[in-house]
Amino acid sequence: MGLLLKIIVFFILISYVLRLLSPYILRWSMKKMFQNSQYKQAKGGDNSKVKNKNPNDENLGEYIDYEEID
Repeated sequence: MGLLLKIIVFFILISYVLRLLSPYILRWSMKKMFQNSQYKQAKGGDNSKVKNKNPNDENLGEYIDYEEID
């Protein structure tokens, strides 16, 4: 019974400590992400993810019109 009580107290203490530290950890991580995004924008931006999609591209393939069979 003593081991079960120690485990329960341990989890309660860990949850309490995490509840106290979570705002500081969140604030630090958001500040770090903001700094990284500003650095990327100052560096020239990361435009590799944005692609121009042209619907008349020749690599699309052939259009096939399927007929419904009764």
